[in-house]
Order: sequence, then structure tokens, then C-alpha cells
Amino acid sequence: MREAYFHIKRVTVSPQDSHIGPGKTLVFTAKGFDNDGLELPLVRIDWSATGGTIDGKGVFQAGQEEGIFKVTAIVGDANGSASFNVGWLSPHWDGEIPHQKWTQFYNRILSKFAVRKGLKLTVSVDILDASEEEVEDMRTALRELGLEDVVIVK
Repeated sequence: MREAYFHIKRVTVSPQDSHIGPGKTLVFTAKGFDNDGLELPLVRIDWSATGGTIDGKGVFQAGQEEGIFKVTAIVGDANGSASFNVGWLSPHWDGEIPHQKWTQFYNRILSKFAVRKGLKLTVSVDILDASEEEVEDMRTALRELGLEDVVIVK
């Protein structure tokens, strides 16, 4: 087995430049190559990581600290590494949702984030044919919901 390691001159680690949430897992793989660039089978890989822990199979468990970290695969005298980012994403979407899909939008997208502190929903309402009575009903409903009741009429 030592002879196989002797021929390995370069190790690559995948995936590169990944993103993972704190406490989540990500599986890394390694490939070994000889001087001619031919892939050689890897029998034993020694893994090391910053920002969390990694087992002998390349399964990385991120810690709670956010930042850019590195996983390294060592095979004999050769090694390779991959950098990755640990942190939460902050997605933002703007768009118009047809009224027929409001419930689906809530159920498929918002409901999973509704109990978290980080969800902020901004709504813009444009109605093209409201009466004065409907505008006043709208103001009343907004007050009852504890929201600001300023409705601009154009």
C-alpha cells in the first residue's frame, strides 16, 4: 500500500467554494493523481478541517462559528484542500404574485420561515378600482391588525 502512496503527487478535494449553514453537514471527496495526471485510487485519506469536525469518510459537521474555513485531505506526502463558507444566507425576492397563488406562496415559501425572527415581509398593495368605503374599510382593518393605517389614494 505504501507503494501506491509513493505515486500520488497531487490531491484534489471537492466541492470547492461551497456554502453551508452553521451546524449543517457537507460531504467532501478526494481524488489522487500521479505525475502524468492519471487518477489513482485512494486507499486511506487523513482528513482535517477548520470550522468544525470531519470524519474519516469526509463528512464535515460545521460548528456554530461563521466564516471561511478549509478542509484538507492528506494522502502520504501529498495533500489537497477546499475552502468553504459557513454562514446563513439572506435571500431576497421581489415580484408580483397573482391573487390565485397567494395561499400557495405562503404555504410553499413563507410558512417554513414564519416562526423565525429573521423573516421580514414587506407588502405593497395597489388596487385600481376601490370605492371610498372600501378604502375606509381597509384603513379600519389595518388598525385592527395593529398596522399603520395610512393608505395613499391616487
